[in-house]
Amino acid sequence: MFAFLRRSFTDLPLSLLALFFLALGGSLGLLYSWVSLADLQALRQGIYGRNEMPEFVLQATPARLALLRWSLLGVAAAAAALVAYLLRSGRFQREIRELRQQLQEASHSVAQAVQQTSRTEKLLAALLLLGVLGLRLYYFRVYPLSTDEVATYDYFVRGGLVASTSFYPIPNNHILFSLSCWVGSWFTTNDVLVLRLPTLLISLAGTAAAYALLIRVTNFRTATLAVGLFCLSPLCLYYAMAGRGYFLLIVLALGQFFAMLAVLHAPRYEQLGWGLFIITGVLGLYTIPTYAYPLVSLGFWMGVVFLRRGNLAGLRRLAAATLLVAAGALVAYGPVIGVTGLRALAANQYIAPQYLAEFWQSYGLYLYQPARELFGHEQLSVPGFVVMLAAVLLVLPVLPHRWRRVALPAAVLVLLPFVFMPVQRVYSPARVLLYGTFFFFLGVAAFGEWVLQRLRVSRPLALVGLGDYSASTASTRQPTFATACGGHKPRTSSCGKPTPGSGPGRRAACTSMPRFTSFTFITTPLPRATPVAV
Repeated sequence: MFAFLRRSFTDLPLSLLALFFLALGGSLGLLYSWVSLADLQALRQGIYGRNEMPEFVLQATPARLALLRWSLLGVAAAAAALVAYLLRSGRFQREIRELRQQLQEASHSVAQAVQQTSRTEKLLAALLLLGVLGLRLYYFRVYPLSTDEVATYDYFVRGGLVASTSFYPIPNNHILFSLSCWVGSWFTTNDVLVLRLPTLLISLAGTAAAYALLIRVTNFRTATLAVGLFCLSPLCLYYAMAGRGYFLLIVLALGQFFAMLAVLHAPRYEQLGWGLFIITGVLGLYTIPTYAYPLVSLGFWMGVVFLRRGNLAGLRRLAAATLLVAAGALVAYGPVIGVTGLRALAANQYIAPQYLAEFWQSYGLYLYQPARELFGHEQLSVPGFVVMLAAVLLVLPVLPHRWRRVALPAAVLVLLPFVFMPVQRVYSPARVLLYGTFFFFLGVAAFGEWVLQRLRVSRPLALVGLGDYSASTASTRQPTFATACGGHKPRTSSCGKPTPGSGPGRRAACTSMPRFTSFTFITTPLPRATPVAV
C-alpha cells in the first residue's frame, strides 16, 4: 500500500504542490499565531452584536485554537521540508523549469490559434467581448446591492482576514471571494466597488481566457457561440457583476476543465495539467463548498477515461490528486472548523435533506424553476433545454474526435448534478447550477457547428449570422425594476436581520432584479435575489 501511494504521489508535480501547500498552510498558520480567544470574541461582538444573532456561538476554545495553530504550522513545515528535499535532489529546479516550459508552450499554442483567426473573426470576437463588458458595466452601475452582497460586506469583508477565514454563521461567506474583496478594500472604502470590482475583473479575465482556450480546442464558430450564449444568459449577466463568489467558481471550474483536457489528451502538458487540476480543485472548494459538483463530475469522467484505456498509472494519479484536493480543502477550512465548528460548514440549515419519497414527489416540478432562472423564458426554458440536450447527446457519437473529447465531459458536467441532488435529497438553487450552463451551451455550440458543416454553410455566411446574433443581443433598453428600491432602508442581512452600517449615504439593498426587455431570447425578468445563499 505504501509503495502504491509513493508511486502515485511521485508522479505528480510535487514541487508546485509543495509550494502551494507551503503558501496555504504558512499564511493561515502565521495569521492565527497572533489570534487569541479574546480577539475572536471581540471581533464577533463587533460584527454581530448589533445584528441579534445569538445562534452564532463561537466553538473556539484555547485548546482548539492551539490545535488549529500547530496543525497549520505543521502543514507549512512539512511542505517546507519537502521543498528542501526536492531542492537537494535537484528535482525542484528540474520540475519548475519543465512546468514553466509547458506553460509557455501552452500559452503560445493558444495565442497562435487566436492569431490564426481571420480579421473578420477577430473583429467579431472583439465586438462580442466589448458588448458583454458594456452590459456588465451598465448593470454594475444601475443595479443596487442585494441583501446577499450587503451581508458579504458587513459580516465578512469588513471584519478583515480573521472574520473572512473563520466566521461562517450563514453560507454567504464565499471565503476566497471574500478575501479578494478584502484586498479591494485596501484601495477604496466604497462598498459597491469593494464587492463588485473583483467580480467584474474575474469575469472579464475568465471570459477572455475561456474564449481563447475554446478557440484552441474547438474552432472559432463553436467558441463564439458558446461564449456568446453563456455570457448573454440572464443569470450569468447578473453574477458576472454581483458581489458574490459564483463567477469565481465558474472560472475555477473552467480552469479545472481545461486542466483535465490537458491531462487526458495532451501528454506534453500532463504535469502542468495535474498541478492545475489539484490547485483549482482546492481553490474552488475554498470559494464555495458546492464546487464539489463540478469537481466530482470531472473526477468521474477522468476515472471513466482511464478505466477505458486501461491506464492504471492514471488511476493512481487521480486517486492521489483526490487525496491532495481533500487535504487542501481541509487545511483551507481549518479556521472555520476550529472557530465556527464543522456543523456550520457541513450542514446548511437553509437547505435540509428531505425524505426520499417527498423529494421524488416534487423533483420534476422543482426543475422548472432553475431552468426558468438559468435560461430566462417562462414557457420554453424546460422544453428547450430538454430538446437541445437530447439533440446534443444524439450527435455526440458522430462528432469529430477533436470536438467529442470536449463535448462529452461537458455533457457529464451538465447531467451529473441531476444525479447528485437525489443522492443528497436536496433541491439546489439555480445559482449553484450556473456553471453547468456554460457546458450546456458548449454542447449546443458543438451541435450547431455540426449542423452548419452538414448543411455546408459557407464560413462568411456563418460569420454574418454570428455577427447579427451579437448585434441583436448586445443592445438593451433601460431596465425596469419589478420592485422599487425606495428610500434609505435599514440594511438587512441574508437572514433578514438588520446589518451594521445602514443609513443615509449608503446604497440601499434591493432584492429585485432588472427586466431585460430587448434580448431576442430573454422575455422574462431575471429571478429575484433570494435572501439566502448557498
